[in-house]
Amino acid sequence: MHYLTVQDMLAISLEITKERQRFDYATLEEAVFYQYASGDSTDLAAQGARFINGFKRLAPFAEGNGTCAFVGLVAFLEANGKTLDLTPDGARDWIAGDCVSKEQIEGKLRDGHVHTKYGVPNLAEIAESVIERYRSALSPVAA
Repeated sequence: MHYLTVQDMLAISLEITKERQRFDYATLEEAVFYQYASGDSTDLAAQGARFINGFKRLAPFAEGNGTCAFVGLVAFLEANGKTLDLTPDGARDWIAGDCVSKEQIEGKLRDGHVHTKYGVPNLAEIAESVIERYRSALSPVAA
């Protein structure tokens, strides 16, 4: 399993909002840790659902938490060999909605290509491609 770091989420926030956001480090760290699972960490859909919902609920950034959570979710999935078959309109619903379920993610989950650098997922490149793919759905002030 491959996971996003606090630094990855800071970079995603900067790219989406185009400015450095105020944040509480402990809250941001806790929000990023929603990717992990106790015990057997192999249920991407469950971990992804926990991540997007937990990140949005904790809202560690002053702005753009919903968009950052969505991009983080897709980047997490893609770093682990999956992608979402989701349109930008569908992405808007996930960004603005209260909760994304494991079942919603499973219904859109497809095998994908992992962008690697030195044999490990290149999270910067992955996040950049996710942002470009969903740019029309991303709003820095969404939740």
